[in-house]
Amino acid sequence: MNENEVHIASEERVGRIREQAERLGRMLRREQSIAVQHKAVLAAIADGVVLAGVQGEVVLANRAARGMLLLETLGESAGKEDAFLGQPVTTLFAACSPESLAELRQAVASILRLPGDNHSESPAVVQALAYGPESGQEPPHQPQRVMLSCQERVIQAALTPVLDEAQAFAGVVVVLRDVTTEREVAKAKNDFVSLVSHELRTPMTSIKGYTDLMIKGAVGELNPQQRHFMTIVKSNVDRMADLVSDLLDVSRLEAGRVRLALERLDLASVVYRISEELTETLRQRELNLEFDLAPGLPRVRADRGRVIQVLLNLLSNAYRYTPAGGTITIAVHPVEDSVQVDVADTGIGIPEKDQESIFERFYRADHPVVREQAGTGLGLPIARTLIEMHGGKLWLRSEINVGSTFSFTLPLYGDDETMPGDK
Repeated sequence: MNENEVHIASEERVGRIREQAERLGRMLRREQSIAVQHKAVLAAIADGVVLAGVQGEVVLANRAARGMLLLETLGESAGKEDAFLGQPVTTLFAACSPESLAELRQAVASILRLPGDNHSESPAVVQALAYGPESGQEPPHQPQRVMLSCQERVIQAALTPVLDEAQAFAGVVVVLRDVTTEREVAKAKNDFVSLVSHELRTPMTSIKGYTDLMIKGAVGELNPQQRHFMTIVKSNVDRMADLVSDLLDVSRLEAGRVRLALERLDLASVVYRISEELTETLRQRELNLEFDLAPGLPRVRADRGRVIQVLLNLLSNAYRYTPAGGTITIAVHPVEDSVQVDVADTGIGIPEKDQESIFERFYRADHPVVREQAGTGLGLPIARTLIEMHGGKLWLRSEINVGSTFSFTLPLYGDDETMPGDK
């Protein structure tokens, strides 16, 4: 190769290097531009955002997060964006209560599907986040939500795992939302509903009592028309009493004032007792009641009164929306670490578009048969909440003109558990 050829080859290499450098420069500038845009978005949004690395160190905390967590009050340096970078995440939540920190740790453990929180001595809330192939843990997928009490603020924290391109665990992003005002409004609403419901109970009790006395002839025999009118009054007072009772239950559930009286419960005995109470009602409606109870059912950990309330609600829906000649079946059988109860009917069914909405308060399906029946639209939301308080689930399967099946689970009573009253 002569001197000219060497010179040309050298220029070509220099040109290729220059092109690569320019391309890398453009890519770098584009990445920097995107990073600046993302940073601007994070700074502008009202929600707080905290990003923690795999060792529990703070990677990012935007201004909204620092404001919600009262870090701006700790001094000028603490209010700066980079003041907490690299520090344990617990540093950000120093103003929150110990109970809130414990719930946060438990949420992180749940993300990783750990059996519990054994990291209370660690300064890092997310020390349990060291995921790797050698850990034997499945990659995390499910986000978790917790409520944090930080002095006078109530903050909702949504924790979501971050996975890299290889689906390896790369940290946790925590999105914070100040729900203090919402909680105050909800409390005021619940207090109002509770007050009004209590005040309505007294006059309704009097109306119902005197109506019963008049129907029984305590003030003289009623003629057929008078008896008919009094029966209508009694029916509507009963409906109002049911509505007030449901409103009180909703108010207490939302306020967290409902406490479960847990015991070792035999579901079979509860099912048979309820069926005896409904025998006459089902006979009048010309409906059949069948049972499918697995032999040797294990005991569950549940509140007897609340389980009866849930079952009565599901059965009342079943017989109200099942035509004469239909069948209602109660099945009870163990499933893994729970016992499952199915209440199936051969009724009108529920359209797919309504199947999730019926668990919303005051919602009633737009069906002539449903509209004919008295109801508040509160029974199913209350039932689902009560079952979830037990640690179970309540769901629905339905097909139009075929029937519906409402199912719920209750946790087994462990042999090593101790209930109140045990010696």
